[in-house]
Amino acid sequence: MAAAGAPNESAWRPGAVGRFALLLFLTYAYFIPSPSWNPNSRFNLTLALAEHGQLHIDPYHHNTGDKAQRNGHHYSDKAPGVSFLAVPGYLLFRTIWHLSGHKDVPRIYPVGRDGRVDAAAVVGDGDDDVLVNPAYRWGQYWATVFTSGLAAALMGAMLLRLCAHWGYSREQATTVAMGVCLGTLIFPYATMFYGHVVAAAFGFASFTVLAKTPTPRSWRRLASSGVLAGAAAACEWPAALIAVGVGAYLLRALGLKHAWRAWVFGLGALLPVAFALAYNHAAFGGAFEFGYEHLGREDFAAGMGQGALGVSWPSPRNLLRILMGRHRGLLYAAPVLILATWGLVRPAWRSDSLPSRALALAI
Repeated sequence: MAAAGAPNESAWRPGAVGRFALLLFLTYAYFIPSPSWNPNSRFNLTLALAEHGQLHIDPYHHNTGDKAQRNGHHYSDKAPGVSFLAVPGYLLFRTIWHLSGHKDVPRIYPVGRDGRVDAAAVVGDGDDDVLVNPAYRWGQYWATVFTSGLAAALMGAMLLRLCAHWGYSREQATTVAMGVCLGTLIFPYATMFYGHVVAAAFGFASFTVLAKTPTPRSWRRLASSGVLAGAAAACEWPAALIAVGVGAYLLRALGLKHAWRAWVFGLGALLPVAFALAYNHAAFGGAFEFGYEHLGREDFAAGMGQGALGVSWPSPRNLLRILMGRHRGLLYAAPVLILATWGLVRPAWRSDSLPSRALALAI
């Protein structure tokens, strides 16, 4: 790609950016994945909140083994952000569902040994075969579309605007945004009720707020960036590393004279994180008691018992596997990122691009 130049905001008018985001949104919404343990765990919490006003997922926990247990109740073991964000989308679905004449509510049915639905059977703990009714399946679909799908579409719009700000042409900006949103794992995860894409979108938005000005000293800009970084962590706990990276990027941009202003960023980040920690306290008995410390399955608990919640010392072998391995290798699954790697490590076109590229590499 050619070197960036002066800002080229006129290359993408708001209407064109909106149409591009809508196209991405409709692309993601076209796909309806089958329910599985990880999305079910998150959606069960959405249902518990919307239908019962509670945090435990006891009425729905049978369709997943990906859950925590405490004091006789079952909980989602995931960071709570996405499940809470999905409540409005689910309530909209429920309203339309009932107005269209459907009276059923999301339910889970056990499947007998003969393969038939047996409403009288005792449902197990996620290992047994179960079926979810149409209300559950479509409810999870709406929750997915208005969290993961919407987040990925907005991230595409942010990419366009940021590329235009950095001086790239309309064609270059489109190539970047489509390559990221349709050529990487963002695409499949945008169609599933995971926290990954939502956390990535919040993290990228936090960076974008700061990157559009060389000296981000506005209180509103600093606070907004902080809230967005904290929201990423509330959706996926490891995304806290993104907040740390963006905070370091901010300190460099502010310089020693204005570094004290970074407290506004930190306070903003603390707000959504405090909300997620309050959920931990209510569900697991302590702000820093996480769902992964209360897993009900022995095999899951054994894995999370290694190191800090399953994270141990870095391994060069594992690094190679997560980059190039055929099972879950990042560059194997999304080879377009090889071009991104080259763009990150090649000699700088301009010195002011180094902080952004260093941030990307560090994360």
